[in-house]
Amino acid sequence: MKNDFEPDSIFERYVREITELSWGAHLLLLLACSLPLFLLFVGDGPADSRPGFTRQTDIALPTLAWVIPLLAVLVFLRLRQARLPSARPAGVEQVVLLVVICVCVLTLTLGQGMFFLALVPVILVSLNYGKRLGMACAGVLCVLITGYVYLSEELAYSEVFVASVIILMSAAYLIGGITDMNRSLVGELDRQRTTLKNLIDGLPLGICVVNESGAVTYRNHHIGPVEERLCALLVVSPRDFYSPAEADPSVTGIEIEFEDRQYRVRRTVQRSDTGEDMVFILENVSETWRLEQELRRSSYLASVGEMAAGVAHEIRNPLTVIRGYVQLLSEKKGEGMDALKPYYQTVLDEIDRLTQIIHDFLNLARPQAVSKVPLNLNEVLTGVRHLLETEALRRDANLEIELDSSPVEINGDPAGLTQVVFNLVGNAFEAAGRGGKVRVRTYQRHHRAFLEVVDNGPGIPDDLREKVFAPFFSTRAMGTGLGLAISRRVALDHGGTLTCRSEPGDTRFILQIPMRPQS
Repeated sequence: MKNDFEPDSIFERYVREITELSWGAHLLLLLACSLPLFLLFVGDGPADSRPGFTRQTDIALPTLAWVIPLLAVLVFLRLRQARLPSARPAGVEQVVLLVVICVCVLTLTLGQGMFFLALVPVILVSLNYGKRLGMACAGVLCVLITGYVYLSEELAYSEVFVASVIILMSAAYLIGGITDMNRSLVGELDRQRTTLKNLIDGLPLGICVVNESGAVTYRNHHIGPVEERLCALLVVSPRDFYSPAEADPSVTGIEIEFEDRQYRVRRTVQRSDTGEDMVFILENVSETWRLEQELRRSSYLASVGEMAAGVAHEIRNPLTVIRGYVQLLSEKKGEGMDALKPYYQTVLDEIDRLTQIIHDFLNLARPQAVSKVPLNLNEVLTGVRHLLETEALRRDANLEIELDSSPVEINGDPAGLTQVVFNLVGNAFEAAGRGGKVRVRTYQRHHRAFLEVVDNGPGIPDDLREKVFAPFFSTRAMGTGLGLAISRRVALDHGGTLTCRSEPGDTRFILQIPMRPQS
C-alpha cells in the first residue's frame, strides 16, 4: 500500500505534471516559430513602403538563429529538472520560456514594439498571481490591442494581430498554470511534510541523522544533548561501543549504556550526493532495564528467602540455647569468674548480632505486609532528628537537615521509612568519617517525594555503585551488607526507588516515593 505521506511521491507527481504542461508550451512555441520559416519558403509577401517596417524574410532568419538555441537550452533545463526535482519554482526555465515567447512575438509583429510590450504585464501577472489573473490581464490587453488596430486602420496586419492575441492568451494560460500548479504542489508538500514531522515527533523514539564527520544534520525533539553526543560518538568512534560482530550496520537493536542511561539503538545508512549519513533510532530503555534488574533481584531474594526460612529456625534454636548457657555462666560467682565476665559479655553481644543478622535477612527475603498510612515525610525526619544529631555528636560529624517548606504528603509505613533513614544516615556517617559533613533534605517534584542523604566522603567507584544494594555486600569490615538491600526493598514496597549517584566528595542516596493524591 502506497504511503500518502511519502515525500518522494509528491516530487514524482510534481515533476510529471510540470513536465507535461511544459511540453505543451514547447509545442506551441515550435508552432509559433514555424510561422517565419513558413513565410521564408512561401515568399516575401508584398513589400510595405511605410517607414519603420521591414520585410518578413529580413527578420525570419535572424529570429530562427536565436529561437533554435533557446529552445535547445529550454529542453536541456527541462530534462535536468526532471532528474533533480525541486519544490521551488522553476525560475530559470520560466525566464528562458519568456525570452522565447518575446522573440516569437517580436518576429510576428515585424519589429513593432506594441505587441511585444503587451506581453510583459501578462508575464508578470501570470508569474506572480497565477492563471486566473494572467488570463484576465491578457483579455484586457486583447481588447486594448483590438482598439489600437481598429483606430489605426492597420487591417493589413490582422494576421499578426490574431497570432499575437493567441500568444498573449497562451502565455497567460501556460505560465499561470505552471505557477498555480507549483504553488499547489508546494503547499501540499509542506502540509505532508508537517504531517510527517508530527508523526515522527509523536513517536516515543529519538531519531537522529549524523553525517560522516559526526555532525548532527537532523534530530527530533526526543534527541537531547546526551543523545546527540552518543550518536556523534557512534559515527566517529564506533569501536568504543560496538563489538566486531555488531560493527555491521545491518546488525540492529543493540543495547548501549551511556552516561548512566540505557539505550536500544537501531541504525541504517542513508546515501546521498554528499556522502553517506547514518540514521539512528534511539529508544531510552533505562526504566525497562531498571525494572528488569529489580525483577531479577526480587527473584533472587525470593529463592534465597525460601532457603533462609528453613535454615533460620535451625540456626536460631542453637543460638538461643548457647545464649542461655552463656548467660548462666556469666551470672555464676566464684573464684576467677569475675575475670571471665567481659568475655561472656562479648559472646552475648556476638550472639545478639548474629540473631539480628538472621532477623534482617528474613525481613529482606520474605515478602512483608506493609501497612501504609497517610503521613508527612518531614515528620518522619523530625521524629528521629534528636537521635540523628546525637549520633553526629558521637561521631564528631556535621549534620544538616533541610525540610521542604511544604508538607511532603505520602502514603507510607512509618517504621520502614524510619529504618531507611537510619540506614542511609548511618552509612553516610561512616563514609564521611570524623569531621565529615552529612546533609539530609526532603523536597517534592513532579508529584514525587524525595529524601536525599549526601556525604562528602571519598565516593563509591563506578563498578561498585550497583553492588552496594546486593545482600551481604559491604565495603566495611564490620558491615553486614543488608542495610541498603533492606532500604531498597522498603522503597520498592512503597512503589518508589532508591538510587545512588557518587563522585569524590559528593555521594548521594536518593529515595523517591509517589506523593499522596490530593482529594
